[in-house]
Amino acid sequence: MRAGGKVTRQSLTTGGLLFIAASAFILSYDALRLLALSSGVNWWLSLLYPLVFDAVGIVAALIIVQMIEHGDKTGYAWALTIGFAVLSIAGNVMHLMPDFPGLAFVVFAVPPLALALIFHLYTVTLTNDIKRATVKQEDIAPVEVVTVETAQPELVVTVNP
Repeated sequence: MRAGGKVTRQSLTTGGLLFIAASAFILSYDALRLLALSSGVNWWLSLLYPLVFDAVGIVAALIIVQMIEHGDKTGYAWALTIGFAVLSIAGNVMHLMPDFPGLAFVVFAVPPLALALIFHLYTVTLTNDIKRATVKQEDIAPVEVVTVETAQPELVVTVNP
């Protein structure tokens, strides 16, 4: 809103975005939690299960922004973002079919898979950061050795590479 109390298009857009995101999160959270429960995840841990999907998506999306800023390739991060969105959609649908053969195996495989993939993405970003920070020998300009002698006794400055 502006100072005069006018509602701007930007504030409506932001409000709408937040409403849709919150609603979608709550509805998806409930379906994924029910999926976890029906697959044998204990009640307390079922509260965490849906967060795995959203956390991978959010972290990967933030890493995409960082990678774009640095000119790094973003394909792997996009694959994780889209892949976990697809897994979330599948999980939301599959909670209606709790007796689907092999569903419990997939449910229990998602958290360690998410951990391994998001940690690998993080190591990729660290590797990119290290590569950027490492100065290659050929990028260093040659240093000229200069000897300066003054009238004072034996003051010699030497610059070595």
